[in-house]
Amino acid sequence: MEPLPLPTSLAEVEQPNPPETVSRIQEILQRLQKSPEGWQLAQSLIGNPNDNIKFYAALTIIVKLNKDSANLNDDEAKELLQNILGWTIASCAQGVAPFVIKKLCVALATFFIHFSQLWPNCLRHFLHSLDIGRATPIEALDDALETPIIANNLEISKLKVAVWFATSLVEEVGKTDMNSIKYIHVHERLVRNAFDLASLLARGFLPSDDAYQTQGESLVCFQAWILYAQRLSSNTDVLVTHLRELVGPALNCFAIDDLFQPAAELFSDVLSNYSGFFTEAHYASLASLFDSEWAAEHYNRVIHGDHQLDGISFGLLMLAYGDAKVSDLMCSTDERSQRFLARLAGLLAADGYLVGEDSIFVPALEFWATFVETMIDNIYSEDEAKVNVWRSHAEQHLKSVVSNCWRKAQWPPAETFAEWDSNERVGFTDARKDIADMLQSIFTLENLTLVSFFSGLFLQALSVQSWAEVEASAFCLGSLSDCITEDPQYDVELSKVFASPFFDLLGQAQGPVPLRLRQTGLLLIERYCEYFERHSEYLPHALNLLFAAVGDPVLGGPSAKSISTLCSSCRCILTSEAPAFIMHYQTIRSRQVLDSLAEERIILAIASIIQAIPDSNQKLAVFENLYSIIKADCERAVQLKQQPSILNLSDPNFLRGVEQPGDVPSADEVSQQLAVRALRSLQSMAKGMQDVKEHVVDIDADPFFASQDPKLSAIQSDILNVLVEMQKNFNTSGEIVEIICIIFRAGFSETEPGPFVFPPEVVTNFLSQQRFETPRLGTLLSTACSFVGSLYRGPKNMVPSLLAQLLPWVINMLSSLPEPESDTEVAQNGICFVDKIMTRYPEVVFQIQPSQMLEFFFMFSLKVLNGKEPLPKTASAEFWSNFITLKSDSPDLQGTINAAMEHLGPLISQTLIQNIGGNAARSELDKLSDPLKKLVTSQVRSRQWLEQALFDPSFPGQQVGNDEKSTFLRKIIGVMKRARKGSTKSSIVCIKGGRSYFHTQPSLFNHSSSYLQSSFTQTEFTTSQSTPTATPTKKAQRQVIFSGIQPTGIPHLGNYLGALQQWKRMQDGADPETTDLIFSVVDLHAITVPQQRGNLKKWKREMLAALLAIGLDPKRCTIFYQSMVPGHSELQWILSSADILVHRATHVPVGEDQRQHLEFARECVTNFNHAYKGKVLVAPETILSPTKRVMSLQLPTKKMSKSDPDPSSRILLTDTPSEIHAKILKARTDSLTPSLGITFDPIQRPGVSNLLQLLSHFDTQNRSAQEIAAQINAEVVGIHGGLGGEGEENPLRKLKERVSEVVQRELNPIREKYLKLLQEDGGKEGGHLDEVIREGARKANESAERTMSRVRRAVELGA
Repeated sequence: MEPLPLPTSLAEVEQPNPPETVSRIQEILQRLQKSPEGWQLAQSLIGNPNDNIKFYAALTIIVKLNKDSANLNDDEAKELLQNILGWTIASCAQGVAPFVIKKLCVALATFFIHFSQLWPNCLRHFLHSLDIGRATPIEALDDALETPIIANNLEISKLKVAVWFATSLVEEVGKTDMNSIKYIHVHERLVRNAFDLASLLARGFLPSDDAYQTQGESLVCFQAWILYAQRLSSNTDVLVTHLRELVGPALNCFAIDDLFQPAAELFSDVLSNYSGFFTEAHYASLASLFDSEWAAEHYNRVIHGDHQLDGISFGLLMLAYGDAKVSDLMCSTDERSQRFLARLAGLLAADGYLVGEDSIFVPALEFWATFVETMIDNIYSEDEAKVNVWRSHAEQHLKSVVSNCWRKAQWPPAETFAEWDSNERVGFTDARKDIADMLQSIFTLENLTLVSFFSGLFLQALSVQSWAEVEASAFCLGSLSDCITEDPQYDVELSKVFASPFFDLLGQAQGPVPLRLRQTGLLLIERYCEYFERHSEYLPHALNLLFAAVGDPVLGGPSAKSISTLCSSCRCILTSEAPAFIMHYQTIRSRQVLDSLAEERIILAIASIIQAIPDSNQKLAVFENLYSIIKADCERAVQLKQQPSILNLSDPNFLRGVEQPGDVPSADEVSQQLAVRALRSLQSMAKGMQDVKEHVVDIDADPFFASQDPKLSAIQSDILNVLVEMQKNFNTSGEIVEIICIIFRAGFSETEPGPFVFPPEVVTNFLSQQRFETPRLGTLLSTACSFVGSLYRGPKNMVPSLLAQLLPWVINMLSSLPEPESDTEVAQNGICFVDKIMTRYPEVVFQIQPSQMLEFFFMFSLKVLNGKEPLPKTASAEFWSNFITLKSDSPDLQGTINAAMEHLGPLISQTLIQNIGGNAARSELDKLSDPLKKLVTSQVRSRQWLEQALFDPSFPGQQVGNDEKSTFLRKIIGVMKRARKGSTKSSIVCIKGGRSYFHTQPSLFNHSSSYLQSSFTQTEFTTSQSTPTATPTKKAQRQVIFSGIQPTGIPHLGNYLGALQQWKRMQDGADPETTDLIFSVVDLHAITVPQQRGNLKKWKREMLAALLAIGLDPKRCTIFYQSMVPGHSELQWILSSADILVHRATHVPVGEDQRQHLEFARECVTNFNHAYKGKVLVAPETILSPTKRVMSLQLPTKKMSKSDPDPSSRILLTDTPSEIHAKILKARTDSLTPSLGITFDPIQRPGVSNLLQLLSHFDTQNRSAQEIAAQINAEVVGIHGGLGGEGEENPLRKLKERVSEVVQRELNPIREKYLKLLQEDGGKEGGHLDEVIREGARKANESAERTMSRVRRAVELGA
């Protein structure tokens, strides 16, 4: 590279210059700093009168010390120290800008880090030199005065510089690794300065004439040294002893208004992060301080709305003290403690509305949440006599807390709320959720008393029509709905509410009840649906209220949801009212066009009531009444489709097909919307008609279709005709096809006759008539797979003929594909369908005619197995795993299977070897290991077939030698032999990209998702396609694996299984010599959506603590906050995917849904490197993580998420065993289990399947969900001889208990480590977590800077 020309003068450097000149000068100066002439550069510039140049000189010294200190001998180092000391003292005397002096102090601290052995008493020596006014030799300390005398002699300007140096010293040394051999002696020598530090700060805390500046700097310095002492693992006693001497002087600073803020920050920080630093005497002094008139004055400012910096600081100081002494305060009954707790409760009653005006409420609520948890722990762990001493006092404070929370939960006037910004509004609603959580915790202690309290407030506020108080009371009662049991005492209190005049007022459309209160009141009805089931006398009135609100544009959706919930829960009570409900529904829809979702929920509600009608004739009659309305809608849609001229947008029946009011759509658009809306209503009927009762199924009995009611058959025929007609007229609509499939599936899980439980031959005929051109063909094939699983209802002799009709149709659909991967959903579901039939009815598969269809399918499945699409490939791997070990009781059929295997064995072997040899992604090897294992263990000719495949010319690794191939074969055959003998250790050799990877795992082919984990030996061959002429080497190319996670607080079980567990496995398997692991908490991504102030900081720390709790080791991987690495943002200006590319990641673990994002990143790299003529960036490869989707426990068709308002829908990594157990037991499943046992069917039984998947994810034997279901069923049958009979064990209960046990076993150690981390660290700034994240950011910045220096040169930004 050409040398850059030097500036000709300082003026040229200082004057305004164009950007390219500035960039050039910056690069020159950085080179000079690092050059051998850097020392001379610093010396020449330090005397310049310009402060900015002096600062650059000091910075140069630091750069040179960090880069070249090893080249200095002791004499040179001492000379350098004399120079830096002299420059610092001279700068102090000359009145140089503070930022220059502070940077020189950092230079001195950096010198200490590198030469502490020469300057062990650095602080005393620095004070002595300041006192003398010049740099003195180190040896001169022998004749120096005592440190306290020196400190007292210093003039105030020098004293301030000494404090700056003491602060820089501890901060810079604190950045080094305390456990590293390189720095351990540095920390030991720093601690030796404890006495000198105490002498300095004792002088610094004394009053001075510089407007308290020195005292303020002394507080900052004191805080830095305390938090350093907290992080020390040894030699802390001496330092802590001297530091504790300064607590008294620091406390005196509170009396000075100008020092209140730094003093409050210091004590809050230490109380929160290092509460053990303070002695009991210190705590007594703090208690006296809080009990003083001075404290009362500050407290009054807080509660009367002074939430500026000083006001909130005092409140936070009180809360920090309360957190540190929570147990003592709770158990103390003395007057001082009681007054303090009363004031902490009073913080919840500060003036102003939540969040928008009152910023102390949320921190205070967090304290009281801790207080309640501590109470619960003590009550259940301590002796009852001891608890009784303090419990009544503590409960008295809880009453104040509850009362204050109730007041704060009240909504502000609408005009006030409208003035708030979005963050304040979100913050208010989030704070109400926090209140609800708190009340649920308090309920554990107060039970009925709490319910009585809110019911009393509700009635009292109602009597004077104080609507805000009524709403807050209803909200608080609603928050307790999950806690309240069926105890009659609770019903007495609830009856007071539901029998009150409030619900009469609520029904008045133009009544006095405000809209927000109407929302809360209607929601209260839904929350207590089980109460209405017990007290049916209130049910009609409640439903009338809900129905009256359906037409409201704001209340309609929530009301319809409540109607659906209430009717489903109380269906048996409401059967006589079904006709009235239908009439009510007709009246509503005749008056206005309902929201489509609200209408679907109403239909679902009515259908669920119809389903419960005991008399079958009456049930069908009422069903036809509702069905006729929907059928008319379907016919109207078809009529409009055929006769567009009849469209009349003034007709309400046609307006139902207009999506947005005011739109003027075409007749075709209206007919399409009418059709979709009508079929969705029919879908809701089908869902509502599903039986929720438990029935015993005799799978050997004749099907109920044989003697089906003629009227029921006629209804089914009519429904089928409607479906066929709708598909025929709207034959291009994939949505129509999808809804029809859902309607069919609704009947697949039923065990009793019903309108949507179609005879198997009807379903078969409908499916087999579908053509390849039909939209959503993949959905149809998926429905066919579900249909096969539902055929337990029919006689055995009927099933083969049905399957024999469907199988050719499926294979014909597959044969119509231009390529196997042209429609992955069709390919995947087609293969799954054949696999299901083959495992249950192999004779149907092998008797298919013409026989060429079967041959086509075998070749098709092999082609998919050798393809690139992961989902069809997985289905194919499962098919071949089953086929390889397929057995039959029929000798003739077994002979046919053997003959097929003899023909297909070489082809299967070749496909598997080509995948393992390089065609498969490394993440796909998991899926391929099972068929390979079964091939070797069950087929005697497998060695011959594998050998032929290895030495076939088509083998992808062309440069792998014959010896390596033979080694591979010998090892894998040896593995299988050991497996047959029951060996517990096994290994597999996988050839990928020219390398042979030997995995050693505790069980056969039980690999982690990432085959990039280098826990195995790697021998590199010369077969990499990118470097075909490379020579053999023993050293593998270094890998960099990068992944990130958003800071959403404590992760839930889905986060853990979906990503974090894989991170831990990658860490445990990676070889530090060959693999770097980089994990980022992507907080910049988090701010792309609005965040409430304080949440992001809290969530980041919780996520960091969780990452450490799951076992990530900062010594083995890099963990950092994205925002602490500027390279991310800088590279983002240049190209996308900066997070991955800035660290030169070679591999990134992603799920299937993110695969395209990584391909985009690779494309960015290719384009960038091509544009700038070099390999500037690295194109990352994909580690395709196995999809481990964990669904919501309460809505198992959706993923588990923190955005779900129901906390019982998710399991957090920090949930207690009792919380986990309660959530699993409450998990929504279905009521079919006792009759069907436990079955894995994600479509028809999502709740049960979700629990089975959880067991499978944690199963140490790597069993599938289906295998676990079979085992549970077998255990129940083995114990009781049947499934679901009276008095027998419920298999669903057994499933939930097992899931609870397994999840607790996995998460308990994580929870304990998480709590320990936060307890030791304090959960706030300055502790171990900050140390981890700072070190991680340092390493990540180094990684990013290596890339950015290349990028800047490439794009000519300069560096």
